[in-house]
Amino acid sequence: MYISFVGGTLINNLINYGFNATYTSYAGITQNYFSNSTGLLNSPNYPFNYPNNYDRIYTIITPNNGTNQFPRLQLRITDFVTENNYDYLRIVDGSWIGGELIASYTGNPTTPIVVNSSSNAISLYFHSDEAVNYRGFSLFWLTI
Repeated sequence: MYISFVGGTLINNLINYGFNATYTSYAGITQNYFSNSTGLLNSPNYPFNYPNNYDRIYTIITPNNGTNQFPRLQLRITDFVTENNYDYLRIVDGSWIGGELIASYTGNPTTPIVVNSSSNAISLYFHSDEAVNYRGFSLFWLTI
């Protein structure tokens, strides 16, 4: 579970002490792990339409390059088509889906798209709702 706290809000020119909390739960979502320095990842059924009501987390963690330094990751999204505003791919830095959001895509953005991580791990969360679906995405990753 990822929890975000915001406190000391200003409402009607009065400071409200305490905090408001919002949360997103990823419980029960299947997670796939990859540890290769390069690879290919497609949405389910690609290039055919992905299924409705689909949620999946993909985590890529690169191995040590032999110099006690971990290389960063680069994603290259070569194709992307989803239902705009309802189906999406979120990309976060690190091995935990609640990490810092790097990018989020929905609809039909211009490809290719290049996304760089700041560490040796990156996580992707793909979501589709109960209705319209398209072919999804195709991407590959490499170490930089």
